[in-house]
Amino acid sequence: RKPSSADKISKVMRKILVDELRWSYTYLEVPLTAIKPNHKSLLASVHACGTLSDVLIEMAIQNGAPLALVPCCHTIDDSMGYQPHQLSGMTLDKVKKLVQEEKRRQQQYTSNNVRLDNEAILANVVDKVRYNTLKEAGYGVDEVMLPKTFTPRNRLLLAKPMKTIEFDKTGNDSQQSFSKPIMNVRRMPPLISLADTPGEIKRLAALQNAHSKIRDRTQQAQRQRPPKHFSLHLVVWLSAPTNGDHDGTRPIV
Repeated sequence: RKPSSADKISKVMRKILVDELRWSYTYLEVPLTAIKPNHKSLLASVHACGTLSDVLIEMAIQNGAPLALVPCCHTIDDSMGYQPHQLSGMTLDKVKKLVQEEKRRQQQYTSNNVRLDNEAILANVVDKVRYNTLKEAGYGVDEVMLPKTFTPRNRLLLAKPMKTIEFDKTGNDSQQSFSKPIMNVRRMPPLISLADTPGEIKRLAALQNAHSKIRDRTQQAQRQRPPKHFSLHLVVWLSAPTNGDHDGTRPIV
């Protein structure tokens, strides 16, 4: 969803960008499956929950795009869709074994009354597999630990493809992708190309305008609806036969 700071950032971006870039800045809310990135597209995500981090890594590798990723909510549960990328040379069982080995290793250096940080152990192993995946895909990868005052999930992976890729005039990759997609993700034909061409920039601006109008109409309709917690309690008093010992009415709720 659109963060509250998006409009402020948009205004600042338009002020500081040079003239030829100023009007190429657009904001759209669309599914990941609707976009087609390229080598000029930076895929950036903060707190990419669970296997969303792996989907973004796969999308970056498939399109030769640079990546800035802060993973979150690590899992090695295959029922949650986790599978290590084939380029990592790892299987799910191997990753699980690494997690258990790291727990045992840390337990040797931890007193009995100190609880292991299992989440940190899991995150370190899973992100190491992701790091190796990007390296094997021909990326230069840097790991940066952000200040924990910003977020406790503070590992930032910065990845840039070192392999030169030829692109055609539309901005699309004219060669084959780095690897075959293995993520179990429902994929649809991309609707939005992020090619840095005048025609695509104009198309994105038109989409942004259309999406803004739809969002405004939706927000207006939501304001006119009663809130979800709205309820009406009605008590009706009707006459009833009396036996002489009360006022002759009874409540019907």
